[in-house]
Amino acid sequence: VAGIFVHRLFALVGVALIVWALPRLARRCGVASVSALWLGAANPLLLFHLVAGVHNEALMLGLMLTGVELALRGVYVDTPDGRAYRNRATAWIAAGTALIALSAMIKLPSLLALGFVGMALARKRGGSVRAVVTTAVMLGIGATLVIGVISWGSGLGLGWTQTLGTATEVRSWMS
Repeated sequence: VAGIFVHRLFALVGVALIVWALPRLARRCGVASVSALWLGAANPLLLFHLVAGVHNEALMLGLMLTGVELALRGVYVDTPDGRAYRNRATAWIAAGTALIALSAMIKLPSLLALGFVGMALARKRGGSVRAVVTTAVMLGIGATLVIGVISWGSGLGLGWTQTLGTATEVRSWMS
């Protein structure tokens, strides 16, 4: 029973991250933030499926959306050129990449969000093939570093990857 409550607590943390990120991403894309919240966070699917159904996708989505927002802050920083501003933009992109990598450790498909961030960054860098490749390498190294540090630091190594397929198996009556 305690495990179920802790799992629900993590789901609620994910929902809180979703509620934080959705209006910001909506404004960034020219969509009304209230509409985004109603459609994305206040919809019954999110509440009943992700929270009541005790699914870890809530945390995955929250981390992914928050990571995309933070990374796009770095991509679209509207400040004058200068080292301090580049460092701030790099820090936002690194933080976003880290959160997206963490979300991928819950469910691997969320790593695709890094591709959208990468294309936005490559577009800002000129949109050339070289910009796309260097951005992909840079974000890939960042995500690999985060996954490596968490895997090593947790003591699990890459053992967590074996749990990525558990959605296809029933492990307990609660799943």
